[in-house]
Amino acid sequence: MLNATDIPLFFLWTQLMIAVVLFLVSDFWRLLPDRISFDLAVCKGLVAMVGLNVVGLRSVLFLVPQVSPDSGNTQLQ
Repeated sequence: MLNATDIPLFFLWTQLMIAVVLFLVSDFWRLLPDRISFDLAVCKGLVAMVGLNVVGLRSVLFLVPQVSPDSGNTQLQ
């Protein structure tokens, strides 16, 4: 079921966009303790961590269909 569609990636992208919107709204209404700012040095430092998280989430989305009960297979192929 899950291996036939890219919907899980769409859901991850949608969650990311919702989080960004909520952060921006919270910043606009000053609900956060600090203002959101753009610092290029901090962004460059986060590239490796964000990349690793994306690779990890994509790996999980690739492996889950292979071990899901819906597939009838409980071992990795």
